[in-house]
Amino acid sequence: MLPNISIERYEKIGNSSLAGAALYLLDKSSLELFKKVTETVEDIILSSVSDFEFNYIDALLIP
Repeated sequence: MLPNISIERYEKIGNSSLAGAALYLLDKSSLELFKKVTETVEDIILSSVSDFEFNYIDALLIP
């Protein structure tokens, strides 16, 4: 399920966890970047979002 935004805003990144592991092995200074990124992560409990189930099912429909 993708947000209803312009397709131009999406960027394919492939296996980002593998790329991140490789980056860390090649450049130990990247750990600071990883720490900054993890500080901006926000957990969203989908069962607490009132319209999630409706929007999810609606997004499954193929136009």
